[in-house]
Amino acid sequence: MSGGHFNYKQYEIEAIADEIESLVESNATDSYPYSEETIFEFRTGLHLLRMAHIYAQRIDWLVSCDDGEDSFHRRLKEELDRYTLTVGASHHSDKGYQLSTHEKQAEFAKKREQ
Repeated sequence: MSGGHFNYKQYEIEAIADEIESLVESNATDSYPYSEETIFEFRTGLHLLRMAHIYAQRIDWLVSCDDGEDSFHRRLKEELDRYTLTVGASHHSDKGYQLSTHEKQAEFAKKREQ
């Protein structure tokens, strides 16, 4: 296994993201489901954690001398592009996630005021 500079803790980030994804997917069938606003924030956190895992992995390989700077930048771009394509095709393709976080939070604030 390559890397190791961060003692493979990037996989803990990935495990947290997987758990949040499970919470989002099971929300509709839970006895006490979270609100749309809360699930939106879960999805935002999930997205950020997935990106954090990619960055941590690529940086780990770079500082562990498994990648040089050129391959670091190339692999980082490839993995981010692949992730972006996956996100666009699955989890966040609904209208609610396509709005920016700021726009969506403003929308939820208006609903709370009513």
